[in-house]
Amino acid sequence: MRNGLLMVMPDKVRDSPELPPVVIERLSVDDQVVALYDRAFQAREDGKDPLPELRSSAAAMRLAPGYTKVEFDFSALSFSPPENVHFRYRLENFDRKWIDADNEHHASYPQLPAGNYKFHVIACNNSGLWNETGAALSVVVEPF
Repeated sequence: MRNGLLMVMPDKVRDSPELPPVVIERLSVDDQVVALYDRAFQAREDGKDPLPELRSSAAAMRLAPGYTKVEFDFSALSFSPPENVHFRYRLENFDRKWIDADNEHHASYPQLPAGNYKFHVIACNNSGLWNETGAALSVVVEPF
């Protein structure tokens, strides 16, 4: 190193046993945010209702018909560098299998048919351990 000596002892290096907690940070429809994980930080406009809170929402998010895109933004709360945390996600009743998102924090879907869905996301730490519980959000797309 520039100003010193670094000594690495491979037998002392340990894998991280901590599973990264996963959160769904934002739900957007047609590029408009419709729900946030922590709305305390949301900028509020006069006369508008605050966005639903994803942190405590057990109820399904209801989407009106006619939109063209729904997006989920998610994150893992970890001290590991972001490039070392990997994700998988799945939209129940739409995706047949888990989608490997690598270290992307975003999932996008085109217009979904009317129905009930559940978005699941799980994360893996830099030691290869997966938080299989992850986070989930129920979504209902209303019919026309």
